[in-house]
Amino acid sequence: MAQKEKGTPQAKGLSQRSLYVILLAAVLYLVAAYLNFFTPNADESTVSIVVSMATAMVAVGIFRAWQEGKGEPIADERTILVHRIAVGYSWWFSYVVIAALLLMNQFKLATLNVESVLSLVFFTMIASLLLFRFYVSKQEVLG
Repeated sequence: MAQKEKGTPQAKGLSQRSLYVILLAAVLYLVAAYLNFFTPNADESTVSIVVSMATAMVAVGIFRAWQEGKGEPIADERTILVHRIAVGYSWWFSYVVIAALLLMNQFKLATLNVESVLSLVFFTMIASLLLFRFYVSKQEVLG
């Protein structure tokens, strides 16, 4: 068996971490199928939540594999700084959204329940993090 020389590029493909994420998603799909077909009293919302989790995990696994395939470093000093700045911006934006939701509820502009507010806040946090991360990564000078 030949030894790998230093400096030679590694073979392209899924990293072990991306593979584990996708495999765990496959297990969640199987759990959802089991709940749907073999458990007569299973709540439909539980099955849809498990399917949503699995779909999100597949998306994360594919995104990580795509990012690793580009050959760019995933965690160097600049990407860590970009992530920290984007998280800060995302949290502040989420605070503004929460304040807007509170005002909407206070002035009876919308009828909000806990489930809808939490869903909206979680979506806002994730989407704004991705957008701010993209925006900050395009800047030349950080910080």
